[in-house]
Amino acid sequence: MTDESRRDIMEDEAMIADDVKETKSDKFRKTAADKVNKIYKLLDQLGTLSNKSAYDYTDEDVNKIFSALGKRIEETKKKFSKSDKDDVFKFE
Repeated sequence: MTDESRRDIMEDEAMIADDVKETKSDKFRKTAADKVNKIYKLLDQLGTLSNKSAYDYTDEDVNKIFSALGKRIEETKKKFSKSDKDDVFKFE
């Protein structure tokens, strides 16, 4: 084995080790970006329903859709800030 091929192997191993050392924050950011981009694509698809020449809908229909989406977004957002204190019973 030549010195150059040894160096190449060592560089490859170092790159693999760097990938293994991915932090929880790195994983979160990568996974979150992937999921948000998927949601964007789905919202783009939902937007195609606005084509009045292909679909018939009322303002009430549209409001129901966006109200439901807004509620789901708020529920999901709360999961990121939820603490154990929220589950404590109190007399108020």
